[in-house]
Amino acid sequence: MYAGQMVEEGDAGSVLKSPRHPYTEALLKCRPTLGRRDDARNERRLPVIPGEPPDLTAHSKGCAYEPRCADSMKICSERAPEMFDGQNGGTVRCFKFGG
Repeated sequence: MYAGQMVEEGDAGSVLKSPRHPYTEALLKCRPTLGRRDDARNERRLPVIPGEPPDLTAHSKGCAYEPRCADSMKICSERAPEMFDGQNGGTVRCFKFGG
């Protein structure tokens, strides 16, 4: 879920192994991993998702994740995507998969 909306749905194994929504991908990259270290300082560093979470009191016409999304397209700021059929019976809310 992102900003109160389901962005990806499917069986846990499929979503964790092959995430489709850019937020799911980014979120999974932020999980701790044994042995991950910052080469320059030899410290453990967790990746972060750039940007700020949306203001849930402001009503945007586009995708709530668009300002933080590396895969953003023009349509993402113009209207919110619907849920599209994904793989293995799952669904995903992203214009990369329909429109």
